[in-house]
Amino acid sequence: MTFASYESEECMYNHRVFYCKDCTDCTLCNKCELCYGCVDCITCYNSNFCVGCEQVVDSDYCYFSVNLQKCFGCVSLKGKQHCIFNQQYSPADYEQKVAELKKLSKDQVMEQLQPLLLKTPRPAMTGKHNTNSYGDHLYYGTNAYWAFDSKQIADSYYVYHCDDSKDLLDCSHLGWSEN
Repeated sequence: MTFASYESEECMYNHRVFYCKDCTDCTLCNKCELCYGCVDCITCYNSNFCVGCEQVVDSDYCYFSVNLQKCFGCVSLKGKQHCIFNQQYSPADYEQKVAELKKLSKDQVMEQLQPLLLKTPRPAMTGKHNTNSYGDHLYYGTNAYWAFDSKQIADSYYVYHCDDSKDLLDCSHLGWSEN
């Protein structure tokens, strides 16, 4: 079962996934494919347990990263490939090391990743193309205040999960409205 989703195919056990394909146990993902356990990811492919990532391919346990390929346990990286816990590896060494890491349980991986998560700076706000707006996971907002997990909203205040709308006040889970 997938809840509050739109234009997604072959997905299961998700919440608010949009334009996704073959994703499972994901939340708040957009245009992802073959992903498992991802949260707040955009245009990711064949990635697992990633959070707040965009354009991440063939990667696992990555956080707040953009444009990664074949990375494992990385935090706040951009434009990298063959990295493990933010350290660069040769392609051959990467494949060998990741094969060993994938034998570990999720808890064991998170135990190794936790120190990196704690010491690596991350953005205070996630979003793009916002003007005079405040919130988190806000995209293409104009004059939006206290707006969260929303996109393409204008002149809106205190909104949560609202998309393609304007002139909203104190709204939740709304899309495609005006006035």
